Amino acid sequence: LSLSANGIVLTNSSNMTFTGNQITVAGDYGIYVTSGPNSVFTDNEISGPDTELIYCSEAANSTISSNVLSGSGRGVYANNAAGSTISDNNITTNNSTAAVDMDYCHNCLFDNNTVNTLPYFGIRARYSDVVTFTNNNLDVSYTGFECHDGSDHTYDNNTVTNFDEYGINFN
Repeated sequence: LSLSANGIVLTNSSNMTFTGNQITVAGDYGIYVTSGPNSVFTDNEISGPDTELIYCSEAANSTISSNVLSGSGRGVYANNAAGSTISDNNITTNNSTAAVDMDYCHNCLFDNNTVNTLPYFGIRARYSDVVTFTNNNLDVSYTGFECHDGSDHTYDNNTVTNFDEYGINFN
């Protein structure tokens, strides 16, 4: 791929599976999927993108697990991802927004994710109800968990380091 290329780009693509891919690009996206419910992103190594390493819109009931993600963009962006599991990912980014950004993520599980290199937020799951956060290690510059306008959250055995403002923000 050229130096400014994107990795994999698919539009209106549900029930997709991405497993064991090694993607190194300098474009905006590593894997970019629109309208992607019921998709699986597992054991991928993605480096370089400056917007999103994994992007999946309308991502209900998706699994994002065991990925190694590094770049200056958000590690994972998935909106409307109700019923999804985000686990065992290692994300290295200094992004000025969030390492994991998943608004409207009702009934989601965030388990055993590691975030490094001080992104602004570690995990942002705003407007989300019945969410479980367990065993996550977040090294962030501002806030570990940005989870306002939601309810019925469970936080267990998480570690947040280097934050300036909040470990967990419910405002």
